[in-house]
Amino acid sequence: MYFRADTLLIHSFILMSSGISIGCGTGVGVRTLSEYALGHQKFSTSRLTASLLASLASGSCFFLLVEQTYTDGLFVLGAFLLMPVSLCVSGTLAPRMRRFLECFSVAEAVGNIYGAHVQVLSAIGHVFVQTTRIAMQFSVIARVLEYALSAPHARVALTAIILTVVYSSFQGARTTTTTGLIQLIAFGVILPAVALEMWYATGSKHDVKGLWSFHPNFDFKAVFSGKHASWQAANLMTLCVLPLFCSPEVFQRMAMARDVQQAKRVLCYTSLLLMGLFMLMAWMGILMLADHPNLLPEEIVMYLVKHHLSTGLQGLLCVGVLALAMSTSETLLNTCSVLCANDIVKPAYRQRLGSAAAARAFSCLLGGLALIISLEQKSLLEAVITIGRYYLPVFPMPFVLAVMGFRTTTRVVLAGMLAGFISMMLWSHVYDPSTSLIPGLLTHLTVLFGAHYLLGEPGGWVGVRQVLPPPRRKRFSASDIHPSELK
Repeated sequence: MYFRADTLLIHSFILMSSGISIGCGTGVGVRTLSEYALGHQKFSTSRLTASLLASLASGSCFFLLVEQTYTDGLFVLGAFLLMPVSLCVSGTLAPRMRRFLECFSVAEAVGNIYGAHVQVLSAIGHVFVQTTRIAMQFSVIARVLEYALSAPHARVALTAIILTVVYSSFQGARTTTTTGLIQLIAFGVILPAVALEMWYATGSKHDVKGLWSFHPNFDFKAVFSGKHASWQAANLMTLCVLPLFCSPEVFQRMAMARDVQQAKRVLCYTSLLLMGLFMLMAWMGILMLADHPNLLPEEIVMYLVKHHLSTGLQGLLCVGVLALAMSTSETLLNTCSVLCANDIVKPAYRQRLGSAAAARAFSCLLGGLALIISLEQKSLLEAVITIGRYYLPVFPMPFVLAVMGFRTTTRVVLAGMLAGFISMMLWSHVYDPSTSLIPGLLTHLTVLFGAHYLLGEPGGWVGVRQVLPPPRRKRFSASDIHPSELK
């Protein structure tokens, strides 16, 4: 293979991503779990916004939006565009989460209401989801390097993944915000340039306009009538419409803010920028469909890189996608390790074992597990649907309802979680597993509300009192959310 500028760009980026120039200085002195999980909590709004945006606009989102917009059109694009809307709604609910944001993680917040058993189960569920998402980013790293270097370069991909795991393990949340900012700037500059060159390289602009007039996947009437909708599109819409404040990385960024007003601004700004990035990614898929309508889904990104971009821009696009994948992996590893150390080890052993050292150890272990899972992953969309099937019917609803003002007892919450899991498994066994997400979620909610009112449990829609914030980082217990404190 002849030496190209693209190869130099990619190898240079991997070397710089080792974190030696940035991480070694900012990671020194991170000894407590509070510093590891939340940093010094004096971050600027722009820094938190860029870090959260880099976590949500991941490398897997780039592949999914380009490939699935090409194959499914507005069905998938509409589902993904619900995510920024959900993020904005989560921002408006930030004042209701004032007391919850005194916790290190979303599992601790729900555990302070419903006890250690719910906390541990919630943490296990979130760790499962985050580890699978990390594996998706590792798959993206391997695919990008394979495309860019024109051969399966396992050593280069493995080096990039190991650097990501080691870097994230020994640095805290403060460092991940710094790298997220730098990597997002790289991608934010590259993506518009790539989309512009593709637009000028497209053979006929009339073909692009024709898609909106004649292609069934871009017919607004067909989309809104649901005639050609699939279970995959319905599952994606259900996943994306879920309020994102129950996502561990979003909750962590909200907890890192100085106050709830800054958290609200961060989520609202991120939602607007995320909408723009998603539209650019989808636009690239639309241009590919207009120019080459007969490609297989797994060939789309490779064909885009090889035939629509000039030398230099090919390497820059690969660097930008690598930057997003590595930044997302670092953030998810950080949140996963905090969940393990703070919400699984500490409640299970009733000891203060949840230290920064334990979090670093868990980060390495989970990174290795994600690497193993990534070797078995065949489809990114399949992985997303699998995450939704096992996660949404079981874990997030108690916290979502708590933020909305609903309280019940621990046994009702556990009954709802168990019912959601059993119904999902039974539906998967009898019918198509890809259709089990929505029935499992509905069963969870039905059992939770039914058990609460039929058994006459205390609580209900008690609301949330808007109180002045307590001193920063004062930890609270379950007694702080006693029904007497709620409207």
